[in-house]
This record gives sequence, C-alpha cells and structure tokens, in this order.
Amino acid sequence: MVLRFGKASGELLALSRERHAELIAVGTASAAAIFGSTAHTIVRAANVPVLVVPPPSVSQPRGAKMIEIKRILCPVDFSEFSQRAVEHAVAIAGWYDATVTLLHVRALVPIAPAVPEMLPPMTLTPDDREELRAALSRFVPDGTAVPFERDVVEGHAASEIVGSVTERVLRKEP
Repeated sequence: MVLRFGKASGELLALSRERHAELIAVGTASAAAIFGSTAHTIVRAANVPVLVVPPPSVSQPRGAKMIEIKRILCPVDFSEFSQRAVEHAVAIAGWYDATVTLLHVRALVPIAPAVPEMLPPMTLTPDDREELRAALSRFVPDGTAVPFERDVVEGHAASEIVGSVTERVLRKEP
C-alpha cells in the first residue's frame, strides 16, 4: 500500500512512472461524468494504457465477480494510434476469447460548407462502405486468430462511438 499526499491524478501518474506501470486501472464514481474527473486527467496525461472502470450497475451487486469480456469495440481512424489500439484490443481479446469490432466513423460533410442547410451532406455509397471495410481488414495484424467484425457508420465520431453504436455492438448477444 502506498500513501501519498497531493492531487490524486498527479500522484497516480507519478507513481505509475516510478513503478514502471504498464497499465493504469482507475475507477469512476459515475459512468456518465468522467470528464473533469481524476480518471479523465489520467487518461489524457498517461503514457501507458488506462482502463477506466465504471461503478457497478444497479443489477450488479457489490462484490460480484469480474465481468467477462466478450466484445471489444475499437474505433479506428486509420492513424498509427489506431493501429496501436487494435494491437492492444487483439491481445485482450485473445485473453478472454472475445470478438473485436473495428469501427470507422465517417463524418458527414456538407456539400456546401458555407450554407450546409441548402444541400444535404454527402453520404457514403455502398462501394465506399465496402472500401472502408476492406481498409479496416488491413488493420488486423497478420496471423490473428481473434474473431473480428468491421463496421462503418456516418455521423459525429464521439456520438457514434459512445452512443448508438456502442449500444448496438456491445449489447449484442454472441
């Protein structure tokens, strides 16, 4: 046990560096109010992956067994950072025999940015969607035995990841 005095996020980040932590696991008081919290500060400043654990739900009594991870949602914007996230998702999926869903959110782009209400935004064609699904497939590391799903949606990335897509993907029965 370590007892330190100071701002919680700063002390936790310092301790993780001192102890050469490879993962920080931090709980939150509210699944809906992470922004501005200690967990949010740690996620933004940590140099290692951070696991943010929400409080138990009403249907999950205190002291209940650990969750079983069966589905992992991994948003991909095709950057090197996304590639690292996919690699971590694959490793975790392998430990839990989980399925990884790679998700790419394409922002809706107005045809006339100066007057977006005059013309509807450009949307993806079926060929565009297939091309993006193929690009997602190329993000899967060679020789991976983990099952993958690929999904492409349009909208605001944060809203789609946290909102309807998360509900659809993570709540789906195996």
